[in-house]
Amino acid sequence: LRAAFHEDAEIAHGAFRGGPGGYVAFATRALRAPFRTTMHKLGQVLVELGAGGDVAECEAYVDAHFVASEGGRDTVARVVGMRFLDRFERRGGAFRIARREVRLEWQHEAPLAALDPGWTLGRPDGGDPVHA
Repeated sequence: LRAAFHEDAEIAHGAFRGGPGGYVAFATRALRAPFRTTMHKLGQVLVELGAGGDVAECEAYVDAHFVASEGGRDTVARVVGMRFLDRFERRGGAFRIARREVRLEWQHEAPLAALDPGWTLGRPDGGDPVHA
């Protein structure tokens, strides 16, 4: 995540305002504490390349899915619709995010139905075959 940003990037995401190092710490705390698993899906993306070719403004629609657990059992499913408003800049030959603003559009929560015990669940750690 950190490598996507220039070192001096400005980021506004919910209550967070700051740079890449703080953003990574914020996101890690926010996602790991109450949630057993998360999944983010990137939707429609609009990119407008500036005249010189070294700046791009980008709007990306994102659906974020979260499963909250309590007492060892999954209890709530939350889905959040948001937009990432990014300014990319090419510096030293690399395009990275120089500014990010996250806009919340909607949120939905519902009790989670029991999962079929015959399925192997994905894991957010090294116990999953593909862990990023």
